[in-house]
Amino acid sequence: MLELEHGFRVVDVATRLPAADGSGGPRSRTITADRLEREMHQAGITGSVVYPPSRPGTSYVAPNNGVARRSVDRPFVAFARINGSQTPGRNATGRLRNAVSRREDRHTSPSDVEKYAYDDRFHGFVLDPVIDDYPGDDVLAALEHVDLPVIV
Repeated sequence: MLELEHGFRVVDVATRLPAADGSGGPRSRTITADRLEREMHQAGITGSVVYPPSRPGTSYVAPNNGVARRSVDRPFVAFARINGSQTPGRNATGRLRNAVSRREDRHTSPSDVEKYAYDDRFHGFVLDPVIDDYPGDDVLAALEHVDLPVIV
């Protein structure tokens, strides 16, 4: 193994862990937390940044909590997936849509960011603007305030 023979430590920073073992659509390839941990050990990976898979148009509160729960006492570093209500707004129509759009319950709020950062349950955030849109200025300010890494 790399760590034993050469002193290297390998960390995987793109591991998607479903909220519950075996959950996922018929076309998605899911893995249990136990199996992921075994495969990491066999491959010589000492840690993984884990976060829930994308689910466009839904809230990430339950999937994030599931990932945090399944990361306890494992070599996983839980990151919370967040979403937003803003589109890129490259033209007048997009800018108008952003100006009149309001955050819905499924969108990440500043209080959600504070809750995720509380008590070291999550060590950072994941944002995929192509799938989940962009967070508003208030959410960006909350992300800056909690001072945790954001993977885009």
